[in-house]
Amino acid sequence: MAAMNRQITCGNNIIKLIHDLAASISPDGGNLDMAGMKGTLDADAARIKNPESAKNEKTEKEKLGAGDTSCKKSSDPVNLSTGNFIYDHEDMQAGGEIPLSFHRYYNSKDTGTGTMGSCFLHNYEMEVQKQPDQKAAVRMHDGQFYYFAETDTGYVAENAAMGLLERTEDGYKLTCHPGMDAVYFDENGKAARQENTNKRGITFIRDERGRLAKAETDTGSFLEYA
Repeated sequence: MAAMNRQITCGNNIIKLIHDLAASISPDGGNLDMAGMKGTLDADAARIKNPESAKNEKTEKEKLGAGDTSCKKSSDPVNLSTGNFIYDHEDMQAGGEIPLSFHRYYNSKDTGTGTMGSCFLHNYEMEVQKQPDQKAAVRMHDGQFYYFAETDTGYVAENAAMGLLERTEDGYKLTCHPGMDAVYFDENGKAARQENTNKRGITFIRDERGRLAKAETDTGSFLEYA
């Protein structure tokens, strides 16, 4: 049984590598963006060589971000369980009925690459990532991952007891906690809209390459990204 489980894990890791290779193809000319995907592909190769590292990586991803309360942090701040150095800073905020802000997050243990480079994310850079083992991972704005197992009736949270991930006609809907904002994602897993309990919120507009170009509130305020 243990040998069979190792074979299944290896097969899933190979499938993920294939998916990530496909995602590295540039929409501009069909070339592989190997430089931009290097960190992700290197991590995929490591999982295939050492399946146990994939389990450890999943645990570390669950503990990324400033929102993880399961582990103590030093004053630096460093997660004392994983050694992850965490930094976050709000560069700007516009008030009003629907506030807009630009907030940066850095996780030294993050193996992914965001729009600002390795280890960095911003507050509207949330994403649903399909996993090869009938699971979905939601990368939150601060880098922390929520994992959901797919069932016949939907998704069941593994590490977010109050989180709810639902399939919609256009993609996905994530509600982290009752009474809080809901985030809608498109079919590609990219954040499309964030709404409060009154159905008012922010729409995320993307360019032809899928990059966030504009965040616009229902009141007409907006942030543009270059």
